[in-house]
Amino acid sequence: MKPITLKILLAFMAIAAVTIVLTRKQADDEYLVTAIEGTAQVQSRVTHDLGQIPSLSLGNEEAANLRELAKISGWYPLSPEMRIHPGDTVRTDPASWVDLMPTNGIGLRVTAESVLQLEKLTENEHAVMEVKLESGKSLLKVLAKKLHGKGGYRPNTEMLRVKTPVATAGIRGTSFSVAFDPAAGLATVAVAEGAVNVRSLMAPEAAVIVTPGRKAKLTEDSRFPPLLPLDREDQEELAMIEQIKLEFSLRDKMGRAVNLQQQAIEPTFNRIVAMITGYEMHIFQRAIVTQAPLLWNGSMPASLHNVPLQEGGDYLDPWGTEYYYEVLGPKTAVIISAGPDKRLHSRDDIFLKVQM
Repeated sequence: MKPITLKILLAFMAIAAVTIVLTRKQADDEYLVTAIEGTAQVQSRVTHDLGQIPSLSLGNEEAANLRELAKISGWYPLSPEMRIHPGDTVRTDPASWVDLMPTNGIGLRVTAESVLQLEKLTENEHAVMEVKLESGKSLLKVLAKKLHGKGGYRPNTEMLRVKTPVATAGIRGTSFSVAFDPAAGLATVAVAEGAVNVRSLMAPEAAVIVTPGRKAKLTEDSRFPPLLPLDREDQEELAMIEQIKLEFSLRDKMGRAVNLQQQAIEPTFNRIVAMITGYEMHIFQRAIVTQAPLLWNGSMPASLHNVPLQEGGDYLDPWGTEYYYEVLGPKTAVIISAGPDKRLHSRDDIFLKVQM
């Protein structure tokens, strides 16, 4: 191939790669970290399907039941551009906050000393985000007309629900905040724009509509909470909502396009490495099953490190993270790779059940 022809081909490839990155949509099941101040962390929850494990069962009926292994990760630091998923929990340190964007048109800020659990992102055919505020405060912004691409804007459709242990706030397009104080059992919903339907858990059938410039305070015993005017502190805090990013700008997209090689190669690379990881895990599985009668009296080894390796071998997955190993019964164990994100017990874990 002539050099000039090669240059033209590379130029077309670069343009195509930029186009792919600029038009790439955020996945429907992930929250993008758009900004962070101070320190915020994420904890993941995953469930692995174990199928039938007769060795753990008390009888034939229980042996036929589907079994699951639920795991909770440690706390990992969040960083800009990081992607997290429903089932994850976010917490912030003092003097810290983090902004999350699940989709263009919805953004939320988890303020200092808060704990927020991400529950789900979609429902039926329209965008719905549902989160649970366990403590602290979240500032939220929703642009209703940016959402509901399939059916157009539906003003009576709740697109966002924020739950607390005493109340739920359903939002149709607004700027607002939700706070929960566990010590006092007090939830507060303050609205800057739009309207929020607030339902007490004690009387969920009776919604209170909080309008702009108002707030509602609810406790465990609240049925019809009074609507109070916003004070100066509320107004100053709600003004920060305008800082929350709600969609990707062209500059953001161009910035993401700078790292074209990684954007284009990383997903394919991770799929290939995942295949290699599965192969390695099956080697461990084969070694355990074949050597158990000789080395461990027919039972599972107490540790994966008890499995002898060939010279130069190690107990790390291809991403450099040590394999997780757990004995579930005399004849059953699991091996888990932390996957590409190197966070054990998160969404991209690679799981293998070992059974004799």
